[in-house]
Amino acid sequence: MCRAPHERSPFGSIDSIAYVVDDTTAAVRRVCNERGAPMVLDETKSGPLRTGTLWAFGHHDVTPDPLLSGNRLSGGDYPIGACSGAAERFGSLAGRVIGRYVDPYFRVHVADVGERLGAGLRTILHRYPNLIAEVRGRGPLFGVEVTDPILRDP
Repeated sequence: MCRAPHERSPFGSIDSIAYVVDDTTAAVRRVCNERGAPMVLDETKSGPLRTGTLWAFGHHDVTPDPLLSGNRLSGGDYPIGACSGAAERFGSLAGRVIGRYVDPYFRVHVADVGERLGAGLRTILHRYPNLIAEVRGRGPLFGVEVTDPILRDP
């Protein structure tokens, strides 16, 4: 029986991981295989060659289903993200993600979220014209031009 999803297992304890993993969880390869759960590895912060191998998981005999990577792909200079994986394991997950993108109901939902976000940002613009010069964007991707020097300082 699986514990509540918010519970955690002690670091390095395979037995406790086996206890908390079910088909909605990602964890250790052997346990994931037994339970039919994807093993998701996140190397967004570590990145290539940071631990002496191409990826940190290279120190272990595992292959992730999807590998999440990001910041270090650009040398840490630019925000970037990627999701990749072995075809035999990643293919069905990639298909589900792509299926989500082409789902017309999901696309309507994303458009609605974008409209609400844009309306909210324009409300803030009109309320604080001395702080914000412009709001521009489309869908859920927006840019806000801030004029106040204190707010502009990173």
